[in-house]
Amino acid sequence: MIDRRKLLSGATAGILMGTIEAPAAQSAYPSRPLKLVIPSSPGGVHDIIGRLWADKLQQSLGSIHAENKAGAGSIIGAVEVARSQPDGYTLLLGSNTTHVLQPLQTPNVAYHPVNDFEVATIFATTSLALLVGPSMDVKTVPALIARAKEQPGKLSYAHAGVGTSTHVTAELFRRVGGDLDIVPVPYRGMGPATLDVLAGRVDLMFANITAQVVEFHTSNRMRMIAVTSPQRIELTPEIPTIIEQGLSGFASQSFFGIYAPRRTPAAIIDHINATTQAALADQTFESRLLKAGYESLKGLSPAQSKSYMQDEIDKWRPIMAAIDQKVD
Repeated sequence: MIDRRKLLSGATAGILMGTIEAPAAQSAYPSRPLKLVIPSSPGGVHDIIGRLWADKLQQSLGSIHAENKAGAGSIIGAVEVARSQPDGYTLLLGSNTTHVLQPLQTPNVAYHPVNDFEVATIFATTSLALLVGPSMDVKTVPALIARAKEQPGKLSYAHAGVGTSTHVTAELFRRVGGDLDIVPVPYRGMGPATLDVLAGRVDLMFANITAQVVEFHTSNRMRMIAVTSPQRIELTPEIPTIIEQGLSGFASQSFFGIYAPRRTPAAIIDHINATTQAALADQTFESRLLKAGYESLKGLSPAQSKSYMQDEIDKWRPIMAAIDQKVD
């Protein structure tokens, strides 16, 4: 078993004190296959979009090997990339989990989300759905809140692990909804969490909106009663937002981007950004993203992507503190 404490504390020195320099003269990039590290297990929301990006960008960047590196809530994969050669050949499918939530809630995390990476592009977002199981007859957010207040401690919610977006979004909902007494049930990933909600062993959950989640809703195996985006999303336009249902200001979305180790040459970062923007201009690729549950985020330069990420860090820092997460 991996010693999480050693991973978190021991790797920092290797990142902060490393003296790896990029070659003085860069050959034509790319001249060999790239590796995209996906910091989660196969089949999850990171894996799906990472492989969609890798498949599409092979047309312009050449061979891209997508490799799942799960563990420690996405930290293992992020650390591997942070410690890699800054030559553009090892990239990270980063997200709000790797670059916002985990750094905010994990003491002595083994990388700095801003200083230890170059962000080439943030290119997509996905919202979460508030889903109730088959035994729950509530159809709206106000009805769910009323049920939770009528039956304190009786309802339960499933999540994919402490510090994940499915966890912190549910905790934010509990507090914004009026300090609701809903019992958290942690799982090692959304697969087993979803199975227990489908079976009625757990009452509800927040889950990233994927094609599978939409299918669960349309087949009446679970009911989607709200989405966490600021506005309704194109994939499920009939589902109202939580904001529309009375919780003003409530929004929670995941973002996804391509990251490289710090000191990766700017020319390489710009090239990855430009090829990604070209891919997003392809309506077929954009449709594939949408069908899978993602919305493209077009036009962000590396600098704008970095600013977007910093805004998310600033947004979630007080929220994480308010929901009793450890924040440095």
